[in-house]
Amino acid sequence: MKKFLTLSLAALLCAACTTLVYQPPTLDEYKDAALKEVNELVAHASISNFPKEHKRKARIGIGKITNDTHKGAGQMRIDIEQVSLRIREALLNSGQLEIVDDNSPNGAPADYYLEGRIGASVVKGADGKDIRKYSFTLSISDINKSGIVWQHTADVQGSYKEL
Repeated sequence: MKKFLTLSLAALLCAACTTLVYQPPTLDEYKDAALKEVNELVAHASISNFPKEHKRKARIGIGKITNDTHKGAGQMRIDIEQVSLRIREALLNSGQLEIVDDNSPNGAPADYYLEGRIGASVVKGADGKDIRKYSFTLSISDINKSGIVWQHTADVQGSYKEL
């Protein structure tokens, strides 16, 4: 019985000593966030009502997605091109938008312009240690009205791994 209690106590103490290490978000997590953002975008009234009001799909130009994670404690390496491709793919496959750029065959101007930002902030955790929080923001501006008509930010979570 004494041996059992000793082993049980040792196992309990060992479990309590487990160290968790934070792993920042992966490229797949950013690509998934991009897909969710696009789904939010195409559901917005400025896009979903456009065909009824104008008798055609809205045309959108895709701008730059910037990596602003360098603010704070060093820049996170993110393949922005892969995230941009996921956004472009999701917009195209939504069937609700026509993507236009300098190479568009008919040279039609865009109605909207999309831009994005991947950011990070540092906050203090309950234990007083710095915790990095990541976010992904997309916004579209109406070219004719010169203003942002939709913006959405998604938190992109990392994970904790036991050592």
